[in-house]
Amino acid sequence: MASTTERIHKRVNELKAEKIEACRYVVDLMNREQTQKFVSAVLDNFGRVDILINNAGMAQVGSPEKFIPFTEIEDEEWDLSISRILPHALM
Repeated sequence: MASTTERIHKRVNELKAEKIEACRYVVDLMNREQTQKFVSAVLDNFGRVDILINNAGMAQVGSPEKFIPFTEIEDEEWDLSISRILPHALM
């Protein structure tokens, strides 16, 4: 699990209390260096990414959605997606 805040530690502890394997990472996805370190850490720990869930809540209005593997997303598209999330996450 990843979050921009330390609250991720509480969430992961709740999962572990239920005997669910979970790891926690505090990362700002707008920061490419942090994001690259995060991905490297996940790959080091697990060897691969099977599922990626963006649960920040985001709606795209006014342009068609692109359904492509996240590994093929261009930097500009990633930045646009993240910029849509941040204003809502800070509310």
